[in-house]
Amino acid sequence: MSIPDPDPQLAAKLHRRWRGMGAFLFMVFYSLYFSAHLELSKTTVVLKDHVVFDAKTHAVLTDLTAPAEDAGALGTGASSSFLLLHRSPVRWLTSLWTFFERDERTAKRHAAGTLQSIAGALAVVFLYHLLLWSGLNTWNAVMFAAVLGCTTATLVFTAIPQTQIFSMLGITAMLAAMARGRRAHWWEFSAAAFYSVLCSHWNLIPVTILAVVRGVWRWRMSNSYKPLPAVLGSVTLLTLFALGGMMLQSWLYPRSSQVDAFDVAKSSWQTLHQVKERASTTPWLMRTQDVFFTNVVAPTASMLDETSAAERKSRRTVTLVDEEWFVLDFRHAVWAGWLLLVLLGFTGLPAAAEHAGVATGALLVLGWQVLFYGALEEPGGRLLYSALWTPAVVVVVGLGVGRALDKFKTLGVPVAVLLLAFVIAQGTRNWRFIHEIAVQLRVLPASL
Repeated sequence: MSIPDPDPQLAAKLHRRWRGMGAFLFMVFYSLYFSAHLELSKTTVVLKDHVVFDAKTHAVLTDLTAPAEDAGALGTGASSSFLLLHRSPVRWLTSLWTFFERDERTAKRHAAGTLQSIAGALAVVFLYHLLLWSGLNTWNAVMFAAVLGCTTATLVFTAIPQTQIFSMLGITAMLAAMARGRRAHWWEFSAAAFYSVLCSHWNLIPVTILAVVRGVWRWRMSNSYKPLPAVLGSVTLLTLFALGGMMLQSWLYPRSSQVDAFDVAKSSWQTLHQVKERASTTPWLMRTQDVFFTNVVAPTASMLDETSAAERKSRRTVTLVDEEWFVLDFRHAVWAGWLLLVLLGFTGLPAAAEHAGVATGALLVLGWQVLFYGALEEPGGRLLYSALWTPAVVVVVGLGVGRALDKFKTLGVPVAVLLLAFVIAQGTRNWRFIHEIAVQLRVLPASL
């Protein structure tokens, strides 16, 4: 599947596809994500935390748009350099939006929404790039990129203020650099890894996994390459850069970090110990639904009324309903279509993992993300971190399907038709999910 060093004619052909269709995909999905942001920008999502999937939406929006002396006061960017990377772009975009919006609060919301839409659209483009360089034809690469773009995880977490979409962008960019092999510039993987680690210190583990897989793959291509010293040196440098970024952020935004590096290491160790304890009691069979299905096609949203004793007001929060799998309706029919693609992908996955380092890396990252966030998932926070494992799911299925089609040529046309029908149905269902949330959570203009 993967072509570590394609011939010049093939490389030029892939570059033409990348530049043309890549730009088109970016424009389409940026427009889709910003439209989803507009749907939810006049709801309680921007006014309160723990409204959608227990996400701290108001805290993230406030920390990104507040003055420098108040940035990070609500906890965004703690134990990372997230604000260091993203506050300046939001500030510049806010200045741009003030030319179109008289209300400063609206301009700030649109600035944050614009940045998240750009990140989500870039992730889709990187996945398309990855699949092209892994040997898929243009149609299948576009369709699987559209699958990622229309997933519940990507659509929801580009529409609400959250940090996960930026980590998703970094991980997808690393996988794309791996797929290019020797044709990738030397700095591509390093830049994506650096960005990922600055977004969240927990991304250091996926970065290490991908660095090891990439090092082993390069060693297989050239016996002169020594993966162990290279990986250790790279991870050490990334760790130092991450610590330096945290120190710089705490200097620029004093309220963004109230803990030092030793406290971060101690709390991280405690979190890992908590994961170890919960892993044995976690209902992993039930988690499978969130890993492969509800993060791709949205389930039913349950709008619960919760009463706050302090405020003496009722508010609506979005949770997900545990549903029966075998029901004859539109949503479950879409899940059935995705299940067929997943099963076909699993048949070709062994061959894809054997011939493409990116498939092995995506599978290992998927395992880690599911183990870590699956064990920490709370009942009201289903899918809260799904943006971190969804790209790996689509990569694994896409590469597996591509390898299976190489073996079973007669399935090419039926799979192409199935992909088109699935993307249309998936996009329709998930956009309706966004609209349902917006209708239930919409507030009066005076409250905004």
